[in-house]
Amino acid sequence: MRRKLFLAAAVCSVLMLAGAVAALGYATTDGGRAPAELRDQTGVNVEVTEKEVIVTTSYTPETKNPPGTTPVGLVVGGKPVRIVNDVQPFVNPQGITMIPARTLAALLGASIAYDGAKQQITIQQGLKTIVFNINSNTVLVDGKAITLETSATLFADRTFVPLRFITEAFGNQVDYAGGVVTIK
Repeated sequence: MRRKLFLAAAVCSVLMLAGAVAALGYATTDGGRAPAELRDQTGVNVEVTEKEVIVTTSYTPETKNPPGTTPVGLVVGGKPVRIVNDVQPFVNPQGITMIPARTLAALLGASIAYDGAKQQITIQQGLKTIVFNINSNTVLVDGKAITLETSATLFADRTFVPLRFITEAFGNQVDYAGGVVTIK
């Protein structure tokens, strides 16, 4: 009887966690929220376990962070994030936390598209759209131009974007303490 109660409690805990993570908007798909032209096979998978959030990418060779940067930890929905097979989030020389765009989009349940000809990234969650041009400090949020302290940059065939700006633009809170970024 105790074992059945324990298993029932464990199942309820996992279901509650899944509901809480979903409520925060963290998912691996866009749930049909984005228009077809923004849907993209990102090569990023997000798995939520009892102890952590695991982000696995299909990228391979380079997983070292850029020189002159400081890696940071990441916590999403109260769980540490383990990024497998990709560059970790880092603080750039301007003091801005940067993260691979596809990884952040997957964690936030957003759609992402890259236009190589324009060197432009479009991230959409719900009705909000953010457009970055590589190496430009000007970003479009729902068509309105905003100037940032840093730009989206390329490193190791990945586009890095400012974590705090995107996360807060999509309505989430970001805290930074002791080398760890927490997204709530």
